[in-house]
Amino acid sequence: MIGFKNEFSWSKSREEIFRKCQKQYYYHYYGSWGGWQRNCDERTRTTYVLKKLVNRHLWSGEKVRTAIRRILEAVRDEKPIKTEEEVIEQTLRSMRDDFKSSRDQLYLESPKSCGLFEHEYQLELPGEVWKETAEHIEKCIRNFYHSPLLEEIKTIPKEQWLCLEELSYFLLNEVKVYVSIDLAIRMVGQVLVYDWKTGSSVEYNHDLQMACYGWFAWQQWEVDPKTIKLMEVNLMHMDTTHHQLTGVNLEKIQKTIFESIQDMQFLLEDIGNNQANEERFTMTENDRFCMYCNFKKICPKWEGSAEK
Repeated sequence: MIGFKNEFSWSKSREEIFRKCQKQYYYHYYGSWGGWQRNCDERTRTTYVLKKLVNRHLWSGEKVRTAIRRILEAVRDEKPIKTEEEVIEQTLRSMRDDFKSSRDQLYLESPKSCGLFEHEYQLELPGEVWKETAEHIEKCIRNFYHSPLLEEIKTIPKEQWLCLEELSYFLLNEVKVYVSIDLAIRMVGQVLVYDWKTGSSVEYNHDLQMACYGWFAWQQWEVDPKTIKLMEVNLMHMDTTHHQLTGVNLEKIQKTIFESIQDMQFLLEDIGNNQANEERFTMTENDRFCMYCNFKKICPKWEGSAEK
């Protein structure tokens, strides 16, 4: 594709992968590049297929987000909302289709279709585990349907909706910083930014991620940072964690992202063209990070291992 190139950018998820394992980072952002093309080499194609895998936890989160997006699209567009049971059945049906497709390894030919980590690496999980995954999805959707938050959102006029599950970016020193905001609404004197979480744990710190959302809102909608309200909503527990964007936070975000960008680009062979050499990227020494790494199949650390 003419003009289509691997452009360097930054995101919180990219930062997380880089800190866990540089080799995984290389495979995800460089080794897999071009793997969708029919004429690519076998190694690149395999790396791209592995990149597209999701484990059951990420998969369930995607299913919940899709369901909520459809509910909110209907609310925003003033269309009839499907019943709770209809949305759950639609979601579980999609889940069963994905599971069958992945189990049959159709993703090997069509990498953009669902490929589950558990199937690629032949993890023999009891049926109860998959049942619990379905129940987790169902509980999150039911919790959202019965939440005061949904009732409050229903009262917001369409013209006050700013974005709904959109991948966007803001610029820091000409580097694109990507964010994916689940929902943003303008209220009187405020901008409310929501982020849905579906994990069972509420202990993970998402301060940097939420701060990036706030920075985007500040730049995109030209509002006073003090008026931006950042809400992290855990749909499993229906707990809301509130974050504030202050001048101190803005300085900290900028410093953190700049330092992360410098660390990433330091390993590049050609910064201007965003070209990388695999030999410059080391493997993690923490085997815990390897447990759910998509690239165990091709990683030198696991060559010849029975756990591969």
